[in-house]
Amino acid sequence: MKKLTKEDIQFIDTYLDNSDVVYADVRLEMVDHIASDIENSMKNGDERDFYYIFKDYMVNNKASLLNNYKSFKSKTLNKLTLKLLRSFLTLKSIFLTCVLLGLGLFFKEHIVTYLNEDVFIMLWFFTTLLVFVLWLYSNTKTKTRFIAIEQLFLAMLLLTYFAKSAFIDICMSFVTNDNKDYLYLGLLVFFIVTWFNFISITIKNFQYYSNRLNLI
Repeated sequence: MKKLTKEDIQFIDTYLDNSDVVYADVRLEMVDHIASDIENSMKNGDERDFYYIFKDYMVNNKASLLNNYKSFKSKTLNKLTLKLLRSFLTLKSIFLTCVLLGLGLFFKEHIVTYLNEDVFIMLWFFTTLLVFVLWLYSNTKTKTRFIAIEQLFLAMLLLTYFAKSAFIDICMSFVTNDNKDYLYLGLLVFFIVTWFNFISITIKNFQYYSNRLNLI
């Protein structure tokens, strides 16, 4: 089966970029989709030059591809979200959780003095906001945007509201004053592990797409 060359893939990527597909992760999903369809056409006997096959393909499919832009964005977001959820089940994440719980219980009397639900919410919100601003600033330097990462950042900010209005309030209604310290420790460990996983996945995702862009 004939494969597209590096130059062919670059041509598709540049075409989509010029068509206002600005998010690198979405664009590469679309590049893979288009390249696969063109290679299938070649496999089925189309012996024309790549440029002519691509030209006819876009005449017939450009409108539908751009109309399905949202579905490509959802696909990239779902991939990243699934990676984040699976990261909680890795040995590294489980080990970190156990270590933090152990340290938290050992230093409980010193830690819980500074913890309550308002401190936890503010910590979560401002950490998310700070990292998001730094991420956007780095994007102005690289001029490369990733929709899945940006949307997950926004989801982390929204989680601040739901954590306060739902999760924490519900937990507090079932927890006695004597056990509040353990709830706060659990929330603190969850906060640290979540951010550890989120940043790790974000870096890996950025490196993956950056490598793909460099290869194109």
